[in-house]
Amino acid sequence: MNLFYRPINHLFVDDWVIFKDFSLNNYGFNSVNLTSYNGNPLFFSRLLFIFVTDTFGLKISTMAIILFVLYTIVLYFFATKITKDMSNKYWARTGIMIIGLNLNQYQNFAMPICWPWIISLIIFYLAYVLSINYGSMVKYLFFSFLILVSPQIFSLGFILPIGVLLTNLALVLAKEVSVKKISLITLSLISILLSFYISIGVNKDGYEKTLGIYPVVYNPLRAFAFMLSSFGAPFTPASRYSTVISITFGVLIFILLMFTLKQMRAQGLSNAKNLIWYGLIFHALQLTARFDGSLESIHIVNQPRYTTGALIMLIGLFIAYVPLNLNTNKFLVVYLILTVMSVAGAKTSWDFAQTRGNASKNIENCLNNYGFQNPVCLEMLNPGTEILSTNEFTNALEYVSKINAD
Repeated sequence: MNLFYRPINHLFVDDWVIFKDFSLNNYGFNSVNLTSYNGNPLFFSRLLFIFVTDTFGLKISTMAIILFVLYTIVLYFFATKITKDMSNKYWARTGIMIIGLNLNQYQNFAMPICWPWIISLIIFYLAYVLSINYGSMVKYLFFSFLILVSPQIFSLGFILPIGVLLTNLALVLAKEVSVKKISLITLSLISILLSFYISIGVNKDGYEKTLGIYPVVYNPLRAFAFMLSSFGAPFTPASRYSTVISITFGVLIFILLMFTLKQMRAQGLSNAKNLIWYGLIFHALQLTARFDGSLESIHIVNQPRYTTGALIMLIGLFIAYVPLNLNTNKFLVVYLILTVMSVAGAKTSWDFAQTRGNASKNIENCLNNYGFQNPVCLEMLNPGTEILSTNEFTNALEYVSKINAD
């Protein structure tokens, strides 16, 4: 409802990063736009923004609705496919939809710079379904394509080639060798190395900000607290950014995780085990990418966009418990956890929509009354020199004003 009643049609702070070292030459298809930001590729973000606002002439709020509808359809398709052989498949699908539609993801639909987060999750759902059965050549080629492009879209996409690489390496080491498995290992390595080179290797500043191995080694206790905070982030209302809440639920998820793996609750449930491991890859990547050894990084990981990959592990944990008797205490605990997560997500989306929706409306009124050159309107739009220099903001404003005028 917030997407309809509190539409967001203007860029805010981080959104303006799209225009850093930005070039419109050849509709964005140029080497200048390969520049990354903080270890994340911006090429796809820039092309998508150009085609949405310029080529198709859509508003940001319209694209948000399109993304939400597309994501919901793909999530249901994913839920249907991975639960089709389960005895309690309808309960399982309901739970997957509740987790996948967690409203902490609201800003990933409403903010252009965050669109790649949700698109990466869409790609993962599709790729995972293909990984279950890629018997036909068409499915195999499409699966291979997704492995190659996923990390080029966003860093969240790294979980796909890394997961495929580790899974197929394990199979090959277990002497289940095939041409397709060897080719998937090779393709995954190419995808990882290519994206690492483009996004991090050629960007020294991004490399230093992104690779966090040393902080983990020197601050193991804080690194563990970061992981717990990352596990519990989906249960934390964004208006609070409370590490107390996130770490509390992180401990609960950690206990469930250890209990599930130790007791082999997912034995015979390959989807549950695989999704848990894919989710753990996400959290491990987030640890090395965002943990700098400080307490602030433990706090920052509560931000809504960092919960996206966490949903994968939560789905895996959930379906590991679905075959159990619905009256058991442990299963009821899982549903209680889902309820808390849903409430936290609803609070997040409400606060975000109120703040950004009202701000967007104020910007719209200012621009309609006074235009883009008015100092008050410019102050509302300006993300600050930490995001864009004065010249970059001026150039970006020319593009944005032209799009709005059309």
